[in-house]
Amino acid sequence: MINFSKQEWEDMKKFGHIEKGNEKNIAVEGLYYGGDKIVGDRIKKYEYVPFSIEEIIHAGLSNLKDKKVKLKNANDIAQEIRKALHESAGYSVIRLGDGELIFLSHDVLNPTDSITNNPRFNFLSYAGVQLPNHGLRDHLTEALLEADALGIPIARYPTFQNLFTKLSKHYKWNLEKMNLVSSNIHFEILKYTTLLDEILKNYKVLLIGNRMAEGVEYFKKLGYENVVGNIPVKGINSVPSVIEQASQFDYDVALVSAGIPANLICVNLAKSNKIAIDFGHTIDWLLSGDFNIKSFDNGAINSSNCFDIAYYYFSWDDFKTAAFWYEKIVELEKSSTKKSVQNLTIAHIQLAVCYWELGDLQTAYEHNEQARILAPNDPSVLQNKNFFEGQLKK
Repeated sequence: MINFSKQEWEDMKKFGHIEKGNEKNIAVEGLYYGGDKIVGDRIKKYEYVPFSIEEIIHAGLSNLKDKKVKLKNANDIAQEIRKALHESAGYSVIRLGDGELIFLSHDVLNPTDSITNNPRFNFLSYAGVQLPNHGLRDHLTEALLEADALGIPIARYPTFQNLFTKLSKHYKWNLEKMNLVSSNIHFEILKYTTLLDEILKNYKVLLIGNRMAEGVEYFKKLGYENVVGNIPVKGINSVPSVIEQASQFDYDVALVSAGIPANLICVNLAKSNKIAIDFGHTIDWLLSGDFNIKSFDNGAINSSNCFDIAYYYFSWDDFKTAAFWYEKIVELEKSSTKKSVQNLTIAHIQLAVCYWELGDLQTAYEHNEQARILAPNDPSVLQNKNFFEGQLKK
């Protein structure tokens, strides 16, 4: 795979044609066929549309603004899971990646031969399925409509979000009534919430998947004693056996890392009033040491990752949750022997923006004043001061 830099893409967009045979020429052709050619095919030869492709897309999106579907973020789903746990109700989180979507599409949108003859999709057997399997395809299609939260791809690639869109139109799913999240929700829950720590500390947990024996030992080494056992998964045909084995355990939450079968397992376990989360590669990331479990008790939360977490919610326009994490930064810095004036200043500036967005002008002004004490000559702080004082006079 060839990855071009941002500047290379900008140059190709700006200057277009590259020498024939050059890999950049393929990229330029892709840009053309994915944008301007589509426009050109829809107008007469003698018609001229004096707008760039970006402007045309922007105008089109403006007309579709009422059709946009808002996805929920990690905190939204964490809160729904906490509520289900409190009420002893079932709740399933499943995710659709390209493997699930290709499987769902076989002999519906894409002939089986076109999939099995493409080396890129050789991973499907690793993901737990063999094609064709129309019965399991239809079963999985029904199951995703029963999920309490459904993760869909963010990336608008042909076999990711665009394929989900085609499937949704084929089956006429009512997207507005579906509880949609990012298909990275397992990662987002790990990185941007403390939910996993809460679950492992306070509830009985069953681990399902082929690396979960390692997971049992991993969690125990971290001091989590509520893991009741693990069940391996030998492909999608083993799902009934897995569900039967799970019924022999006393547990509250199942973390399921089992590829495509995870979707069926999670939905079925939720029917027995269990919380079942498609854990995906989260167990791999934890075992490799690439990520850790966020907790206020284990030192895994510092100002740096609070900024990451706050920015995540800020970018989702969830200003209430973002403010919570910016407040945490203020709290951590004030209690630190190595207090960072820069971190405090940025946190207060961001809190000013959050509270402005939340409609609390007075609190926004007060946080900006705190930032001004720390950085009296900062241009953005002074600009905010003039703005907020003007608003307060109205």
